[in-house]
Amino acid sequence: MKNNNIFQFFLLLTVVFKINVLPNETCDIDKLSSISENIQDIDSSEVREFLSLFSITCNDNIEFSEFRNEILFEILEKRPSFILSELLLCDSLTLKNLLHEIENPISDEFSIEKIYCSIKGIKLKNKQKNIILKSLYIAIKKQNDKFDINCKIDKK
Repeated sequence: MKNNNIFQFFLLLTVVFKINVLPNETCDIDKLSSISENIQDIDSSEVREFLSLFSITCNDNIEFSEFRNEILFEILEKRPSFILSELLLCDSLTLKNLLHEIENPISDEFSIEKIYCSIKGIKLKNKQKNIILKSLYIAIKKQNDKFDINCKIDKK
C-alpha cells in the first residue's frame, strides 16, 4: 500500500510538473531563432514544428508572438509551398491562429502583395491555398483599402 501511495505521489508531481513547464516549452524563442537563422534550409519537419508554435498559450507572450509573426511572413515569402503542404496536417485551432496571424501582419518589411501573387502562382489546388490567399487579401485590404491585387504570373 505504501508503494502505491508513493507511485501516486510521483505521478501527481509528474502531471503538475508537465502542466507548469509545457507553456514555456511551447513558446520557446530559441526554437523560433533556430528556424529564422536557417529559413532557406528548413525542411517540412521544421515547418511542421513551426506551425505547432501557433498555440493559443503563446498569444499572451508579446515578444514571442511578434517574432513568430515575422518568421511566418518570412517563410511565406521564401518557402510558401512548405506552408501550404504542411497546412493539411494542422488541426483547426492551429489553422485558425495561423490565419489570424496572416491577417494581422506586425511588420511592414514584407510585401504581402508579392507573397499573395507568389502563392497564387503555385500550381496546387487545395482548400488551404485558397484560405491563405483570402487571409493575405484581408491583410492587404487592412493596409490599403483601395488597393486591388494584380498578379502578373510568368507562365514558363
